Amino acid sequence: MVLRVKGRSCKQLLLLIVLCLLFITVASYVVLVGSNKPQATREVKGHTLANYVTQRTTVLSLNTTHTHDKPSGVRAGCIESQASDGHGDLKFLRQNGYACDLGNVDLDALPDSAIPLTFHSYLDNIDVVCSRKIRAGKIGDGGWEVCDDMDVRPKSPCTVYSFGINNDFSFDDDVAKLYGCHVFSFDPSMGVKSHNRSDKVHFFNVGLWGETGQKHPRFPGWMMYTLKDLKSMLGHTKVDIVKIDIETSEWMALPNILDTGQLDDVQQLYMEFHAIWNLGRHTILPQLKIFQRLEGLGFRKFDVHKNVKTPRNIPRFPVGRTKCYEVHYLKRK
Repeated sequence: MVLRVKGRSCKQLLLLIVLCLLFITVASYVVLVGSNKPQATREVKGHTLANYVTQRTTVLSLNTTHTHDKPSGVRAGCIESQASDGHGDLKFLRQNGYACDLGNVDLDALPDSAIPLTFHSYLDNIDVVCSRKIRAGKIGDGGWEVCDDMDVRPKSPCTVYSFGINNDFSFDDDVAKLYGCHVFSFDPSMGVKSHNRSDKVHFFNVGLWGETGQKHPRFPGWMMYTLKDLKSMLGHTKVDIVKIDIETSEWMALPNILDTGQLDDVQQLYMEFHAIWNLGRHTILPQLKIFQRLEGLGFRKFDVHKNVKTPRNIPRFPVGRTKCYEVHYLKRK
């Protein structure tokens, strides 16, 4: 007689119990072996999974970072050739737009994309700190910042040349009043005869150009002179401050000014630089070389201002730019 339990024989029940015990034994062994494995088998080359992910991310980042080196002598911050933070156009600007130290840059070697980025970066950033600035003239257009630091401020007797008046003598009058300088003001566009505005401000109905006697292409009736010839005519060997705001004609005048050494004794130079658009590398590169030559003479930017009336967008520049920059230089001895 065979015993049955709920329809199963004792043999079947015994076989089922044996199989269950075998399964439990094998499972316990697997768990025990897994818990006793060395720590290194659950790590990747000695690093936890989190460290491994971080390490791989860093490697990938380094592999995609711009790798050209900044030129020797260029201060950190003027260019960030190895910039790893930022993204898109901001990162591209940091890697390609020089903000300072152009004297140590081979401008001819710059790629086309870096030329306009450098132009608009350089003009919008200062090189040196002026501890005290005095606004001479209007707060808005027409006024300029005079660095009043002891080593560079004008001291009477002093001479100032102011090119580009546009019927606004506020800068000229203030400099004469504040520092006792004789100010010589030049502008052929006003239709006003040469005259003495005051005992210290003297106006001349002539303009600044790259060659004396050469006709202005748009206004052939204007009388145009080089800075060298104007100084000779007026009997000046030294000028303390030169201000030039002549609506793109600065690019015609500056090469001659630099070639003839007319800024060698100037301590402060105020320039309105105008960006000439859509003319490409062959136009902007010579302008960068003018900035480079000014830097080579010892001029450093202590104040810059964007003209808000002439906004422009520049390819690959992450924010808006302007057509006109008012740039204030000083030269410390």
